[in-house]
Amino acid sequence: MIEYGKDGKYWAFIDEAGDYEFARVLDEDFAEYEYNIVVLAADADIKVNAKITNVKNATVGNIRAHAIASGAGRVTLNATGKIEKGAKFAKNFQTSRIMLIGNKAKGYTKPELLIDEFEVQAGHGASSGQLDEAQIQYLMTRGIAEVEARRLLSSAFLEQLFIGLPGDEMKRFRAALEEKIQKIL
Repeated sequence: MIEYGKDGKYWAFIDEAGDYEFARVLDEDFAEYEYNIVVLAADADIKVNAKITNVKNATVGNIRAHAIASGAGRVTLNATGKIEKGAKFAKNFQTSRIMLIGNKAKGYTKPELLIDEFEVQAGHGASSGQLDEAQIQYLMTRGIAEVEARRLLSSAFLEQLFIGLPGDEMKRFRAALEEKIQKIL
């Protein structure tokens, strides 16, 4: 696993089988925290549990997770946002997306919001699916080979979550991702 955190933001790139836990409690007024979790499960079983709990007023939590499962890989993304009683004007959002490559790959998402206060904002979304064949065909009509088109689309799907990383960290995360993507396509 590669990880980096700074200024209320955290990035993780996970490519090894296992269970991974991420939890943050926002216990100061106006605190903000964001998880950006990228998972690449090539013939591996990876389970991610991420939770942000809003305890104080005007806190903001955001969980963003994107994963690719390939071969016999299996990804489980559990995202929990909890806004406790008394955390007025708190915000908690989560997005989980899984791309499946191959017929044996599996993906499971469980977005969960636990809200005990009235004056808050919260939302979640989850999706899973295959690479868009129309996008692959479009790139191929532009002279890009099919394998390269698949690599580009897969990398772009995951790299969205690297936005905001400092330059050297961005290079480190991208290099690790590109090495793994080459092996699964």
